[in-house]
Amino acid sequence: MGTALIIGLLLGMALLIVPLSLGYDSREKVLKGKWFGLSFVKNLRPRKPPRERKKKKKTDKTIWRGLLADKGLVLELIKKTMRLVIDLGRTLSFKDTEVSLSLPDPAWNGVLYGILTNLELKNIHLSVNFYDENHAKLWVTLYPYRVVFRVAAFMVGLPGVRIVKAFYKQRRGK
Repeated sequence: MGTALIIGLLLGMALLIVPLSLGYDSREKVLKGKWFGLSFVKNLRPRKPPRERKKKKKTDKTIWRGLLADKGLVLELIKKTMRLVIDLGRTLSFKDTEVSLSLPDPAWNGVLYGILTNLELKNIHLSVNFYDENHAKLWVTLYPYRVVFRVAAFMVGLPGVRIVKAFYKQRRGK
């Protein structure tokens, strides 16, 4: 029993420590990934459009109505969520990344070119083209343990009591 627990803990730690690498090429419309020695490729080209289904009208009140009634709670949740997004963005490391942008108006392309020439990003090549072609080739590496720690800190920092109170207040119809 003790050996199985130790093996499970070591395997769990290995799964969190081994980096996950994701790549995307907009010209090929392919998502590539590598993790724990495994590789996968997902073709993102659109297939036959799915059939449209009739949507049922939802008449239930949801938790969102209760949350939206408390403006202070909404602002706090937005602030904490933005902080999480920024923190998760900082955990990403880019390599071999190329992005070429083009805007419909050549004047705006010139402004964008001026901005991008003064922007220095490590391992990210940003450029402007005047051929009305946008494409991106991205390769991002993230470490699962960093994501888990950031999300756990986010969840611990949520105002749980206020969220539950807003939910019950909404449920009672007040």
